[in-house]
Amino acid sequence: MPTDAEIYGYGTLANILCCLCSIGAVFVIPISRNHKNAYHVLLSVFMGLAVGTLASDALLHLIPEALGLHSHHDDHEDEEHSGNETHEDDDHDEHGEGFHVEPYVWYCLVVVIGIYAFYMLEVIMATLHLNGQENSKTDMLENVGNGIGDNKLETFRKLDENHQSTATIETPKEEIKKSSNFFTGLKPIVVMIVIGDAIHNFTDGLAVAASFNSSILEGISTTLAIICHELPQELGDFAILMKNGLSFKMALFANLMSSLTALLGFYIGVSLSKDAGASQWIYSIAAGLFLYIAMADMIPELIKSGAGRMRTIIYHNIGILIGILIILLLSIFEDKIQI
Repeated sequence: MPTDAEIYGYGTLANILCCLCSIGAVFVIPISRNHKNAYHVLLSVFMGLAVGTLASDALLHLIPEALGLHSHHDDHEDEEHSGNETHEDDDHDEHGEGFHVEPYVWYCLVVVIGIYAFYMLEVIMATLHLNGQENSKTDMLENVGNGIGDNKLETFRKLDENHQSTATIETPKEEIKKSSNFFTGLKPIVVMIVIGDAIHNFTDGLAVAASFNSSILEGISTTLAIICHELPQELGDFAILMKNGLSFKMALFANLMSSLTALLGFYIGVSLSKDAGASQWIYSIAAGLFLYIAMADMIPELIKSGAGRMRTIIYHNIGILIGILIILLLSIFEDKIQI
């Protein structure tokens, strides 16, 4: 079990790395302007990594810890108090078996594979549906060219004119809001994003605390999962904040301030994690958060952005599979790696 100095030292460093994701826009936005393809590849792979690491870490690490299935630190304590004969038997078993993998790892891996399989099925169905829509649009345009769809074409023109007139009417209002006082001009969506992100990061800090309290490697795997989903999420939040009236500097400042709640959550979580019962509750909350982000937030976005785009689907899958593989290897060899 890690010492207090290791928990606070490694945990603080891990949270600082997570907080740095909030200012990732400083580095990513210039790339997006000058190298659009590189930005697309980077964001697509990181979104896949986020799904793979979040789902895998929740199912292979956090939930087993919450259920008391993954008690490696207790095993080490038992080994220290056991007699010489027991040590000899253990050494013999280790030489015979090589390494032992808990059965729950394979069961949880099957759950991860099931999620991945149904994600792929939905991507395929969305792609087929999109191709069907494109074919119907092509047929409609051919009918318009033959003089059959004149009424539909006129309808589209009217809708376009209405959209343009609405846009011209709304533009002065937007300019008034942007030029008004900062606090009175804030839109509700800006406040909700900042507060929601602060609560989310606070929970991430609790998860990091509980994980590092269990083992250094488990803390690393949880930190990796958080970083992988924080970067694309913070970039998305940053874009929404700028779109709703905040300047580049103010959006960056809001993102950074909301991310610092992770440190608060970490220091509170370290004290709570000393109690085994409290740490299990923290694992449960963190697992629920990770699964929700992966399956409710990110997988629908992967399907939406990947449908009909083979290269994007490949980038997503590369990220997902690498994320699953990293967490799986950490789960299998965690007790063999000494840090």
